[in-house]
Amino acid sequence: MTFPDIDEVAVKKATEELAKFQAHAVSVDLEMMRAAGRFPRLRLQHTHHGWKVPGGWISTYSSYPIRVARPAKGVKVAPVRCGVCGDEIDVRVYSARHTKWARLLLLLTGVGSLVALVTIGKMVVERDSIPGDLPAPLFGVVVVAWLAGSVFALVGSLFYDGVRLPPRTAHALHR
Repeated sequence: MTFPDIDEVAVKKATEELAKFQAHAVSVDLEMMRAAGRFPRLRLQHTHHGWKVPGGWISTYSSYPIRVARPAKGVKVAPVRCGVCGDEIDVRVYSARHTKWARLLLLLTGVGSLVALVTIGKMVVERDSIPGDLPAPLFGVVVVAWLAGSVFALVGSLFYDGVRLPPRTAHALHR
């Protein structure tokens, strides 16, 4: 049995690629921090006025940065002062790792439910029947609700920033 000659250049290139891979594996936490950011991108919003107009709302507001650094692990609850009214709001800021995994979970949920929706649609079209003997209008409502949930999960995976306000506050989060 004969072996081909080992190419020294190929060995050197493979060694360099392995070193790059190992450096990447070590810097995974730094990449997650970069992806989520050291500070949240969302800003604290104080709404001044709102008017209902045909087709929607018009509002004026001020927004202020949330200067709470992400913790290395878990969640950090810190007060943030509104620049208009002076209220202190306890803001929950999640770690970069949590934010990354939540985005990934939302993405997988959205894609998985879209795949399931397409599969069910294909079954209905091929068999020319509705599963479970549901009335056609009710089945249509279920499909539209499922599609809305899928889109909500996909959009959420793009914009989730790992910041939460307490319930029933007069303030909001703004991008």
